[in-house]
Parts: sequence; structure tokens; C-alpha cells
Amino acid sequence: MALDQLSLFIYYAGISLGSLSLGYLVLRLTVPEVRVRTEEEKLGASAVLGAVISLTAMVLDGSLFGWGQFAIAQGFTIPLMVVTTFATFLLFKAYVVMFPPQFLTVGVPLPKSALPPMEAAKKEEKEMEMPTFEKL
Repeated sequence: MALDQLSLFIYYAGISLGSLSLGYLVLRLTVPEVRVRTEEEKLGASAVLGAVISLTAMVLDGSLFGWGQFAIAQGFTIPLMVVTTFATFLLFKAYVVMFPPQFLTVGVPLPKSALPPMEAAKKEEKEMEMPTFEKL
């Protein structure tokens, strides 16, 4: 009996931890500025949103299909997580469309060097050449 409870805990803990990526997916697709946030802010927002998605799916599973099925991991938690993720995406997208941000911060990656692309490629190619015996 204790092994069943432990495995059930591990199953639902795995679902909850995996929902972090669902939270980031929704944020990345709906909130344009998430890319320029710090890693800690991204992780925190993804964790909170993922927890909301997974807990909502678990509560819906238990409420709609019975807590007995939920207690033995025979419910519909995973399909309900897909539905909940899609619903969350639609809600966030509607919010961003109805209330667009006043300012939009765009993240532009910096080049590796200040040289024009062709010059930088020639420099990298020259650095990668094999040394000859005379150069040694």
C-alpha cells in the first residue's frame, strides 16, 4: 500500500514538474517581452503558470471523473492538462490583444565581433587553419 502511494506521489510530482515547460510555452507564445527577462524571472513565471495549469487539470480530473479514479491515476489528468494549457493560451492571448503593452522591448542579439560578417568569417577561418611545420 505504501509503495502505491509513493508511486502515485511520484507520478503527480512528475506531472507538476513537467508543467513548468507548459508554463514557459504559454508565456513565450503570448507575452512578447518574456525573452528579455532574466533567467530567474522566466523560471519563476513558468513555474507559477505551470503549477496553475497542472493543479487546475488535477482538480478538474477529480471533480469531473471522480476522486477515486484520480487516486489510482486512472483519470484524465494529462488530456485535461492539454485542454487547460490551450485555454490558458487563449486567455493570455485575449488579454494581450485587448490590453496591448504601451512599450515593447525588443531583444536583439549582439554580433560576436564588430567586424562585418565576411571579415569575421575570414578571421574565424584563419584561426581554424592547421599550423604547418614551418610555423611551429
